[in-house]
Amino acid sequence: MKSKNEKAYDAIPKSAMVKAYQYGKTVEITDAPVTRQVIQVMSGHRYKDLRSGVVKDMHRHSQTRSDNIKSIKATMAKLRRMIGANFHGGLNELWVTLTYGTLMRDTSIVYRDFKIFMQRVRRQAWGTSIEYLAVIEPQASGSWHLHVLFKRTDKSRLYVPNSMMEQLWPHGFTSTKRLKQTDNVAAYLMAYLTDLVIDEQYIKGKKTKQIAKGARLYLYPTHTRLYRCSRGIKQPIVEHDYKSKVLARNKIHHDADRRYKRSYQHDDRKITITTEFYSLRKGEEGNEKND
Repeated sequence: MKSKNEKAYDAIPKSAMVKAYQYGKTVEITDAPVTRQVIQVMSGHRYKDLRSGVVKDMHRHSQTRSDNIKSIKATMAKLRRMIGANFHGGLNELWVTLTYGTLMRDTSIVYRDFKIFMQRVRRQAWGTSIEYLAVIEPQASGSWHLHVLFKRTDKSRLYVPNSMMEQLWPHGFTSTKRLKQTDNVAAYLMAYLTDLVIDEQYIKGKKTKQIAKGARLYLYPTHTRLYRCSRGIKQPIVEHDYKSKVLARNKIHHDADRRYKRSYQHDDRKITITTEFYSLRKGEEGNEKND
């Protein structure tokens, strides 16, 4: 049953051509128009126009604030899918936050320090079969810190005391925690990366927070590299097909768990896109009942 605040959007027709992402136990379907790639990014801040073959320089400082937010949102969506494809809250995973003891405004130094940190991690016995996904996060003060998701590829239990993490990261403070399997790891971490606490107080002895949804997106400067990951991190499975065939291939027989619409202006046209999310766990639960 939908909550009072949730809108009942129309479903994407099963006959529609869609773009589908499969990551972890989630299938995400969107009816966004499929566009042909017209530029190829090259080294040295250049790109090639694939229609004409002409190589041009990028105008790196011409991006507007709205363009930057749009770009960050697209990267965050990609990041959410990558997290969903790789991290599920198992005992072989950890979430580590690396902060600075002083104000740190230079992202190049943050990533340099992280590279050294990972070299130290790799030298540890627990680092021989480990993959990571590191995301940089801005604070309202202008300082930066890192969230890092670790996982053992052999699925054995990963345990590292926070005291050891602090030795490997001598720049400030660390927080090491285990995410539960009941957590939606992607949603849990994305809330940290996009939302901003604007007020925190105690009411009747209980701690409460006022959160501005998506406010942190405006703190990311233009051309910020939001994340880095190791080579073993999986990418979501992407396919273009009719919705009916995507549902059939993934044995999905239930309605979308969540559905939303967004609109944007392209030239003189207003384009509206519907996105649907399906949990593959429902299908597994149904099979268990039939067994």
